Amino acid sequence: MVRSPCLAISDNKGESFTFHRGREWALKLERLYKPVKLDPGVRGQEAWLPDDYVSTLAEDADGRVWIGFLKGGVMALKPNGIQAAYHGDPRPQGEQADTMPDLKSLRLQRGYQFFGTAFFVRAVLPRPGQPTLALGYGMGGHAVAEAPVAAAQPMPAARRTPPQSSVVPRPDAPLVKTHGIPAELVWARKELDRVSKDEAAVVALPDDWVTQGDWIGTYGGILGVLCAAQSPESIYVGTNEPRVRYYNTIGPHRRIVTIREKETIWNREFDREDALRYWVWGLFTDDRRALQLPPDYVRRWVEKKYPMSEKVRSNRAWQRRPCGVDDHAEAYSLVYDGPSIQVALEVPDGVYQVAMYFLNYDGEKPSNRARDYRVLVHHHTNQYLGDMGDVEGMPLAHQARVTDFYGGVYKKMLVRGPLKLAIEVNRNHTFNTMLSGVFVDAWSEKVEAIVPPVPESLQFSIKP
Repeated sequence: MVRSPCLAISDNKGESFTFHRGREWALKLERLYKPVKLDPGVRGQEAWLPDDYVSTLAEDADGRVWIGFLKGGVMALKPNGIQAAYHGDPRPQGEQADTMPDLKSLRLQRGYQFFGTAFFVRAVLPRPGQPTLALGYGMGGHAVAEAPVAAAQPMPAARRTPPQSSVVPRPDAPLVKTHGIPAELVWARKELDRVSKDEAAVVALPDDWVTQGDWIGTYGGILGVLCAAQSPESIYVGTNEPRVRYYNTIGPHRRIVTIREKETIWNREFDREDALRYWVWGLFTDDRRALQLPPDYVRRWVEKKYPMSEKVRSNRAWQRRPCGVDDHAEAYSLVYDGPSIQVALEVPDGVYQVAMYFLNYDGEKPSNRARDYRVLVHHHTNQYLGDMGDVEGMPLAHQARVTDFYGGVYKKMLVRGPLKLAIEVNRNHTFNTMLSGVFVDAWSEKVEAIVPPVPESLQFSIKP
């Protein structure tokens, strides 16, 4: 079960915590793939917060704790307690809208219908002697408290904190002689070797926020999946030597949906189980966040004089396509669990890097700002690669968070095969889930690094 961030309070220096939930918490439990009911006798299930998604915390000089929510505005707690001193929507009165509908409406309201009215609080800034500010996506900062915070008192010289280094070393820093990606790779490989042969060997690698859509020459040496790049299909690249098997699908908690006439080639309407959507924002773009297309694919497109051929031929910067598979969660209620995206990978004997590219391409728009995922990597223990219906029952090997990815990010891990992975990209009760690319590359024992993709890996194929 995936839970959105809640409020956790400890009164014993972190030895234990009491968890406090938002008022839609019970609805979330009802809408899980395997529903559960609240146990009224369990401490820590109080649902008194206006929203179950806490996005930021800050303490001011008066000892008040400020809480920012994804959709529930801003709240301040009185010092040393959980009594609310302030709660409201930080926007100016003229733009004010209800931050939370009633629970009956929340049960039915779709994500795109609701998130457009929410103020996404990303940071709370208490300012000594001035009103506190709440900072949100696309809306700047707004004052949220009439009473200013107490003026800051100068700290005695003996208690001043010495300047901190901008680089925080790992706990095992003495074992790492250099910093940066090569050192992280060597460290990860050593950690991988410590994992028993009987267990799934998966070690996290640092996120890549720099490469963006420029995957050619960096990723996809063995396998690259450009998700939905030839909608309703993906483009597959790589030598696939040794062979890596790939499969993706929508999560099992899906509904029966109506396929409209214009969405079919038969000009008729019918009902079926929901499935992944292959979404393309535009045929071509020069936006560096979008994944590059294989050069031969672009050449063939131009030869056939398809739309935008002349522009693409004359400007290589336009040889990109913003796209990705989509779990269609925008059509589900906000408290619905999933459907989410599932990816299965089977890697042969050896050590490999698996990278997944996430891009919130239209994240400047109100609803899309809310995309915030959890990636759960399980040891795939079922016989068939496409059988991931009971993914929650598989052993969890790794998990990661995908947030604030308007610029695009590669979530990476080092794995040791032979191994099957069942990866769940869970929308985490935010907006719809999207995945733009999956890449597999090999580790070289000789150079202790990932092998750079060769030109042969740019050969592509199109599969359903």
